[in-house]
Amino acid sequence: MQEIKIPCPVCGSDEAVLFEKNLNIPYYSDFFMTSIICKKCGLRSTDFRNLHSSDHTRWTYKVTSLDDFETKVVRASTGIVEIPEIGVKVEPQMMPETWIKNIEGLLLHFQEKIAIFLQEDDDHIVKEAKKRISIIGDLLQGKGEFTIIVEDPNGNSLIIPYDDSKLHKEILSKNK
Repeated sequence: MQEIKIPCPVCGSDEAVLFEKNLNIPYYSDFFMTSIICKKCGLRSTDFRNLHSSDHTRWTYKVTSLDDFETKVVRASTGIVEIPEIGVKVEPQMMPETWIKNIEGLLLHFQEKIAIFLQEDDDHIVKEAKKRISIIGDLLQGKGEFTIIVEDPNGNSLIIPYDDSKLHKEILSKNK
């Protein structure tokens, strides 16, 4: 792991450190994780980049059993992660979350985000949130199949499959 002192991009102090680490991911060479941590303002930012691909890619994986929960999803700052069967999607935003999660962790992440809507005043929104949380609860118990879709215009997000035969990769466009 390489550490470099840099000016903090948020507060400008000289107390920020950039960490770069080459990740050893099977079947994917030269995948880097970069993190910036500032001791002064508390900034913590992590991102992933694939040094060999900048193509707009879409990965699709069909989860059909609890064994598939060993599959991992790598989401970089430009990644979109979707489970169409429950109508959930994470898209890039101003301070995007980046992560590596297995399927169980991904479902729990979506369940936690949806639970925020249980506090809404609109009964329709609360009812829809409860429905989606219930569906996720069933999926966590292995009741039902679903699809994970990971799309990234820069090719930095991906799926690390439990079963290679269930993974499909599309190049949507070539970037230079």
